[in-house]
Amino acid sequence: MENLDKNWFASWFDTEYYHLLYKHRNHEEAKQFIANLIDFLQLPQGAKVFDLACGKGRHSLELHSHGLDVLGMDLSAESIKFASQYGQSDLKFQVQDMRESFGKNEFKAGFNLFTSFGYFDDYQQDLKSLTNAYNALESQGYFVQDYINAFPIIQLLPQEDSRKELYIKYTNRESIALGLNSEEEYNSPIAESNRAEENNSSYFIEFKWRKWLDHKVIVKDIIVKDQDKEKHFQERVQVYKVEELVELHTQAGFEVQRVFGDYSLNEYDTLKSNRIILISKKK
Repeated sequence: MENLDKNWFASWFDTEYYHLLYKHRNHEEAKQFIANLIDFLQLPQGAKVFDLACGKGRHSLELHSHGLDVLGMDLSAESIKFASQYGQSDLKFQVQDMRESFGKNEFKAGFNLFTSFGYFDDYQQDLKSLTNAYNALESQGYFVQDYINAFPIIQLLPQEDSRKELYIKYTNRESIALGLNSEEEYNSPIAESNRAEENNSSYFIEFKWRKWLDHKVIVKDIIVKDQDKEKHFQERVQVYKVEELVELHTQAGFEVQRVFGDYSLNEYDTLKSNRIILISKKK
């Protein structure tokens, strides 16, 4: 498959297909991860924090459950529309490009989780994003970045796989997010009325993908078969070694405090860890 739009993330994350393909998130794992982070950082009740590239607010909701004042930000307008149904005075969501400034000296801590980074072809755009996070934090504020450890994955490439997912099309749905079947969407307030509607239809959508390494980028070519339509998408994520991520944080102004290798916050091991979790601090 040919290389697609370098800004693939701006359109792919707003499609119903993206959310359907990745609906199988481990919510219990996310819950425990946030609990471990809160315990490690010792953030006080009411502390103002941001969740950068928050998606539909999975981690934002967990942060808020620990008594934090949370701002969730994401480039996807559809994801923010979905997350906003949970909004409160101390839980807000906004559409935000991480490459654009989103505050100065405002937050006690910031989070960028689940490899919501490394999508840009230009290294300087990644650095700009981290610099914006640095500027948004108070002095001595913490920034947590959770990134994939690519080394074990690269050993298994190339890979091919496929899966079918049941798609429910609501007759009165307000947004593409409402046509999906993840646990969080099924239990959401705005889905309640939709399930009561008659004439809802359902069918299977088939996903086929091939994952491979293109120099320092993990590429995932995705073919979606939706009844008589076939669509192509592509994901591209930079391969960053832990040393390179540390250097990026340092260039942005941070001091890296710790590096963990999984959601239980065990020490990082290049060969065995599935995550690179950096805990950095604003000087």
